Amino acid sequence: MLLPRSLIVGLVFCLSGIDIASAATAKLPIAEQSAEVDSDLAAIYYGSSFQNSLLVGNDGGAATGGVRSFSLTDMEEVASRTPGRTKVAGVMYDVGKKDLIVSIAAPDSIIRVFDIDGTTEIPSAQIKALGDWSSLCTWRSPSSGGHYFYLLGKKEARQFLVREKDSDIEILEVSILSDTHLLPYCGC
Repeated sequence: MLLPRSLIVGLVFCLSGIDIASAATAKLPIAEQSAEVDSDLAAIYYGSSFQNSLLVGNDGGAATGGVRSFSLTDMEEVASRTPGRTKVAGVMYDVGKKDLIVSIAAPDSIIRVFDIDGTTEIPSAQIKALGDWSSLCTWRSPSSGGHYFYLLGKKEARQFLVREKDSDIEILEVSILSDTHLLPYCGC
């Protein structure tokens, strides 16, 4: 099976853990503890300074399910949304001059996009993606500048393009990879 070049490059970045922004260093107060969160994976949002950086994660709890973000300086919760038990969350930068949080809720399988403040949802970006998702990986193409994310599950992976359209944000499904031989490398 031949895969689109953008999917192969995106998966390589996702699976190899390459993160150009991770070159920045900061002292994280490990002694700090956040409130209890039923989270699987988290992402770091690299703000304009360490004080503006966030730990963003999903919350899979029945009562608290959604997206939550915490200040890296003191691990205080700064925002949360509870659309339902959420499987995964990721961060995207400079999409239509906005930094975004992308997530998918398990009860309704709807991909939701939030402004990085974590409280403002962009309803026009909602799209359904049925499946049991284990991981979400964001990636920006260095050649086209396109913003992509990948949903990785037990049986398939899907690639989505996120873009600005008419001063709003839109998500388009680009491809589906149902051959799962690559998925074990990402912990799915």
